[in-house]
Amino acid sequence: MTTIITTNATIEKDRDIQQRQIDSQRTEEARAKREPVYKAYLDAANQYSVATNDLLDGCAPQPHATLESLYSICPRANEFNSARSNYQDRLNDMYIFGTPTAVQAVRALSSVLPPGLSSGFPDVTITRPDRGTFTYLYRLVQGQTCLDIKIDASQPCL
Repeated sequence: MTTIITTNATIEKDRDIQQRQIDSQRTEEARAKREPVYKAYLDAANQYSVATNDLLDGCAPQPHATLESLYSICPRANEFNSARSNYQDRLNDMYIFGTPTAVQAVRALSSVLPPGLSSGFPDVTITRPDRGTFTYLYRLVQGQTCLDIKIDASQPCL
């Protein structure tokens, strides 16, 4: 009887070890998938912000303009549209691979950028992102990126 109990305890301990290894492997795989997605999103958000400012600085004397009106007078409208499309693609990736907290952070950041591709474009008004709000929310996404992709959980995110 003692042998059976000892054997069962050993089997249970082995299962626990295997499960921890599986969980650790899944966590590492998720981290590895998230890292390029999060970094690409941050790059795209920055590029979209810069492209918006370039568009408004170089093509429109007013701070608000419809994109449709800018295509005919400004070649930067195409660069803006390209940055906007790339941003939308990276945002979609975040919805797929991001943690719920990261998705919440990118939603907040998206709120200060011009509307996404699903909006009533070309009639939408393009507004310059508020630099302070953009920077603050961008840093929140950076912080969440660190938390979600860092390898050593004991190391702080800066």
